[in-house]
Amino acid sequence: MPDNELENSISIKKGIVQFTSKYEKSFSFKHEFDKNELTFKNHKVKSFGCSSCKSELINQIEVLHYTDKNDFSIQLFSENTEDEIFLFKPKKKANSLKEYFTIFNQKRKKNSTQKIYFSENDVLKIPIIKFNLEQSFEELSSTKLLSKKDTLNLDYIKHHVAFLLDEKGAKIKSESSIGMKTEEREFQPKEFLFDKPFLIFFKNKNNEFPYFAVKIDNTEFMDLKTSGLNK
Repeated sequence: MPDNELENSISIKKGIVQFTSKYEKSFSFKHEFDKNELTFKNHKVKSFGCSSCKSELINQIEVLHYTDKNDFSIQLFSENTEDEIFLFKPKKKANSLKEYFTIFNQKRKKNSTQKIYFSENDVLKIPIIKFNLEQSFEELSSTKLLSKKDTLNLDYIKHHVAFLLDEKGAKIKSESSIGMKTEEREFQPKEFLFDKPFLIFFKNKNNEFPYFAVKIDNTEFMDLKTSGLNK
């Protein structure tokens, strides 16, 4: 991970030493995709993609494998050439994100010799995804950590992650904070419709495994389509 994408800091406030690690990355599509709508598990949601696609949008899509409309994967190209954006719609369930990524890689490699292209008659619809989550690990508070000089009391651990994927691109923000205090001192045509659970992977080209992965199971992080025109 490049140094300019990761920011680490230490602060001392009211006897608590706070270690914070922040990560932020943005991906912009050179050409914005079209807005459309999609039915995901019987709910109409806002989405993006294209139908009767223009050539500049087709150039931003690569089909990695396509068995049928319920089993396929694609790559979206942004202006960030160091990282890859994969979307995988699996037919079968797996037990973990790592297992899903293994299955995705197997299918991608198996189909690498049988190139399938995205054509202007194909349809792409991807739900707009956005979430902003924070989790506190209260069960770990008051844990004692021993160092050579002091006994450290773990005061809190917090993790915050925000994610956005829409027609313009994607953004990832992640922040982890650990607070500690010491006891001694202060410190048809083919349809690419992501209308069922699917996976999103962000991976650096030089690394084997993705640094960000998420499975979208429901509409919790989607914009539900309301009656009338989109605002």
